[in-house]
Amino acid sequence: MAEKRSSMKNKREQQRKKAAKARRVRRTLLVITEFLLVCALSICCYAVSILNTMQRSTINQKEIYVATFANNGDNNQQEEAQTATTEPQSKEQEKESEKSGEQESVPESSSAKPGSVINVSEVTQATTVDDILSHQETVNGYWNILLVGVDARDQANLGGGNGVQSDVMMICSINVKTKEVKLVSIYRDTLLKMYSRDEFDLANSEFAKGSDTDMISMINMNLDLQIQDVVVVNWAALIRVIDAIGGIYLDITPEEVEKGYITGYITEIEEATGIWQPQLTQAGYQLCNGVYAVAYCRNRYTTGMDMGRTSRQREVIDKMLQQAKVASPSALLTAVRYACPNINTTLSNDELFALAADVNSYSIIDTEGFPYTYDLSLGTLGVFGVKDSLVCTDLAGDVKKLHTYLFGDDGYEPSQTVKDISYTIQKAFGVGQ
Repeated sequence: MAEKRSSMKNKREQQRKKAAKARRVRRTLLVITEFLLVCALSICCYAVSILNTMQRSTINQKEIYVATFANNGDNNQQEEAQTATTEPQSKEQEKESEKSGEQESVPESSSAKPGSVINVSEVTQATTVDDILSHQETVNGYWNILLVGVDARDQANLGGGNGVQSDVMMICSINVKTKEVKLVSIYRDTLLKMYSRDEFDLANSEFAKGSDTDMISMINMNLDLQIQDVVVVNWAALIRVIDAIGGIYLDITPEEVEKGYITGYITEIEEATGIWQPQLTQAGYQLCNGVYAVAYCRNRYTTGMDMGRTSRQREVIDKMLQQAKVASPSALLTAVRYACPNINTTLSNDELFALAADVNSYSIIDTEGFPYTYDLSLGTLGVFGVKDSLVCTDLAGDVKKLHTYLFGDDGYEPSQTVKDISYTIQKAFGVGQ
């Protein structure tokens, strides 16, 4: 009996000790949680302070060209979009006409309306995701953002010019109702009409010789788009964001490792950014840090050349979005903290935070490359004084396909501006006539 009582007493003592230990653990966890919350708030405040110092004036003090859609008759959605977009743009044209006495025109035989030139600073800034998407719904129910990846080493060169190369030119098209996203890469060597100068050149040269807004205008003019927003990032931004969210899984081919393609890019990126990582030595499906991922999406020497590279770029962005959806709030805040000094954008601070906070609502449903029809052999002829270009043999037809792909508009008719550019290219190379 005495042994039984002693056993029960020992059992109760053990239970008491366990309960006391559990209380200590709960108190410790509470203290840690409070500390983490304070840290998160501190990081958030720091990120806000960085965002507030971003040099957006390089974009907002400039003007961009936006296309005005042609009347395509049977498509009700297109007609509604034209009604929504034409009137505001006409007012903007009137303002510009009053200031400069100049206004664009098109041949009388054309059924298309001319493009408009607007001040970026006049675009309304919204503060919530719903407000943002509601404001952008005037463009066919889609919000189109130009994503530009450059090799600039510092913030000063993120606005374009100074020979800074844009390795990535990507249209991010967001359906404002479903929040489904489509990505379209524009091949960097595509021969297009420049906006900042009256000549044809490689697509990425507009950023190198012009500016970020010249790049938007050039794409709008050649592709009949109405893009008004741009996000320009450099290598360091992508590296820091990928590292902050825990890396992404990529399938590194033996060719990339054995022939030194990806390792060469890794060394170049490390020297340019000062972000060092152990050299990648094994092929296969693996967790990649930011340096490896950027090297992966910059490589154009394996199968597919630039077309393969743009496909990898879209793959990396898709995997970044998927990883961001499962990342912790503190990881996302860290990503913002490191990325902000390395981006230049038309988006306001509130817009950036609103989009980041709603990251789980978005899904990338498809990706493509542009143009669809091209001839690499023609690019070696040096026509227009440009060598090694990718010649689109039917720009007008490809623009029509692009609008069908992005907006579901089967009846779209390219503007006279696009038709003229397409005809000039075809005549110069003796194709498609």
